[in-house]
Amino acid sequence: MTGGQIVALIFAILLLLPGGCSLVFGISGARYGHTTGMTPAGDAGVTLIFLTIAAVTLSLAGLLFWVAFRRQRHGRCGSARNQRTLNGSRRYWLPTRLNG
Repeated sequence: MTGGQIVALIFAILLLLPGGCSLVFGISGARYGHTTGMTPAGDAGVTLIFLTIAAVTLSLAGLLFWVAFRRQRHGRCGSARNQRTLNGSRRYWLPTRLNG
């Protein structure tokens, strides 16, 4: 893992807590808002805000997890055909038959 991947992993883990709490508060506000004495109109606005914050935060955490665990490309050009071999020569793909 590179340094950038480690930083992305740390921030992704840190974003799980506020995203999860916003999700729980948003769902509980939608489900149990009537027992807390909140009016349905006021409760819907707060619930929508919490669920929006949860969606944005958890999406960002998912993106950071993807960045943290993606594989590195092989070499600078990303192609196995153009990599240096052990003896220093380059390997090139050559066709076996030319024009039939």
